[in-house]
Amino acid sequence: MKRLRGFCIIVLALAAVAVWGTTFVLQAQNKQSVYGEVTIVETPEQTESITPAAFVKEEFVPVIPKGTNIAQEARFDANGFNDVYPPGNAKDGETQGASYWEGVANEYPNIFTAVFEEPRQIHALKLLLCPKTIWGPRVQTFSVEVSQDGETFTELLASTDYRFDPATGNELVLEFDEVEVEAVQLTFTGNTGATGAQIAELEIYSVE
Repeated sequence: MKRLRGFCIIVLALAAVAVWGTTFVLQAQNKQSVYGEVTIVETPEQTESITPAAFVKEEFVPVIPKGTNIAQEARFDANGFNDVYPPGNAKDGETQGASYWEGVANEYPNIFTAVFEEPRQIHALKLLLCPKTIWGPRVQTFSVEVSQDGETFTELLASTDYRFDPATGNELVLEFDEVEVEAVQLTFTGNTGATGAQIAELEIYSVE
């Protein structure tokens, strides 16, 4: 009786091995059908570290409009500012740290104005934010108005969403046909990166 029991155990064990083997083969075949053939990639010979081409970023070259930046000749005003970020920060030649204008939080429109003592011919504006990566990409929505008397403004550029990205210097250049102005006004209605509009530097270009 003991021999018969032992024989049965051996038969069951062999059957289990056979079933497992068949299952393994089926699983292997199934994996082959799912994943296909395996491609072996050889590591290139190298004597120093190499950055994969896909990770190489093109060097960003700042865009500088033709003519002269006359922003220093203008008085910068705004309909308000947040904390320690007054409009004068936008023409101090500095874009780092806390040197920027920020409109009153959650009170759009935030209006920023540059006023000249006498009419000037301009053809481009350049807006900059801090270029550090901590200032992540953001979209600011604003329009541009101009005035020839400093009081009555007409639309020069309709309200548009403009993207600012540290990968491209966090700057924006707006070019247009030459126009005579005594004042330039930017009317902001949104900023995806803060609760108020932001300008680290506003440059105004003239070809006079």
